[in-house]
Amino acid sequence: MSTLIDFTSFLSGALLTFIVGMFIYYFRKKEQEYFFYVVVRSQEAMVIERFGKFHRVIGEGLHIIFPLIDRPRVTSWRFAYDPRTGQKGPVTIAYHRIDLRQTLYDFPEQTVITKDHAQIKIDGFLLAKIENPRRIVYSVTNFPSTIENLIEANLRNLIGNMTLVRVLNSREEINKQLQESLLGIAFDWGVKIISVEITNIIPDEIVFKALVNQTVEESHKIAASFKAEAESYTLEQIAKVIGNKNDVSKFLATLKYIEAFKELISKKDGKVVFMPYDSSSLMSSLGMIKELFNDQGTKEP
Repeated sequence: MSTLIDFTSFLSGALLTFIVGMFIYYFRKKEQEYFFYVVVRSQEAMVIERFGKFHRVIGEGLHIIFPLIDRPRVTSWRFAYDPRTGQKGPVTIAYHRIDLRQTLYDFPEQTVITKDHAQIKIDGFLLAKIENPRRIVYSVTNFPSTIENLIEANLRNLIGNMTLVRVLNSREEINKQLQESLLGIAFDWGVKIISVEITNIIPDEIVFKALVNQTVEESHKIAASFKAEAESYTLEQIAKVIGNKNDVSKFLATLKYIEAFKELISKKDGKVVFMPYDSSSLMSSLGMIKELFNDQGTKEP
């Protein structure tokens, strides 16, 4: 009788051990790594739900959780670029651990239209830090995708009220206005917006060519203006030295003759140099310059 009792007890113990082992194996496989305890790394957090309701937020260290009762909240986020590999997405990643470090979120290139109907392509990034894990889990469904759509909408509003030239010259202003427009919404989600940066502003090809041509024309106008001012100043100085405004044009013509003649005779190619038919005017101009300098010499004490 005692032998039968001992066998029954052994069988019951073995069956109980088997059931517990299968129970542990099943839940370890289902929950992957969370059964009775969980280890949270530094700069990470985890939202724990009890019977589907928020229970607590756990930080770094070892924590005890109860199977079937406590479970970590899993959040799926959609990214335009894979944050693990950097490859272009979109990609959806399931998170049960929330990264509390500063994180860079790229938003893809988008086409916007300026106030003067010019199409430009803009891309950039957002630097943010999660400060309240509970809010980021329960206040917004998909933070990266939602913030990307908000940036796109705000960019269209900002760029639509600015001309192309102002857009190209006001990158810092656009960054500042974007950041200010996102601060209030992000705070409600438990996120701190550290920086919003526009990396590229690329005009349409036709618009770009028009801008280049406009820049070249403006450069030519500025150069012509400087040249005219320089010539005017030169004429004024020559008139002060000569003293007679009627002789200024003769003086300048003589200088051009001399420069042209000097360039002509400096070519050593064995060719014969012929003086122009009106070379007498050149000689008379040279004589005039000599007389001017003589007059200036006699005036000096």
